[in-house]
Amino acid sequence: MSKSKIKTLLIENNKNIDRTVDLLDEFMEQQVAKHTKELEKKNTELIKEISEQRQLKETLFQSEKLRSGGTIIFEVAHEFINIFTIISGNAQLLENSYKDHRKLADGLRTIKKATDEGVEISNRMFMFARVKKGGERHYA
Repeated sequence: MSKSKIKTLLIENNKNIDRTVDLLDEFMEQQVAKHTKELEKKNTELIKEISEQRQLKETLFQSEKLRSGGTIIFEVAHEFINIFTIISGNAQLLENSYKDHRKLADGLRTIKKATDEGVEISNRMFMFARVKKGGERHYA
């Protein structure tokens, strides 16, 4: 084989290699573009899921805060009702014992009226803090 023929074959072979490299380069660019689009789509989905999870966590946190507040209101109302009942009972006993002392009886009626109003307010707090679930009462 002559030198010129070998040279021609080498040039042709280099051109084939260049075309092959160009084709491989184009194929790789297509694959990168395809995978980039897939990754962008998955990234968008993940961002959306993370956002939804954060929102759910915040909603749960707010719900737990409300539940805790309801529990505190329930307990405070219960304790106030106990206190008002004791005050009212004692005022009533004193009122019955000192009927002939008009000023004292008037003051005791005022105490009884105030405790009745306090019990009513406490009952509203008590009912606000309770939620009915399946026939049972639970804290809000």
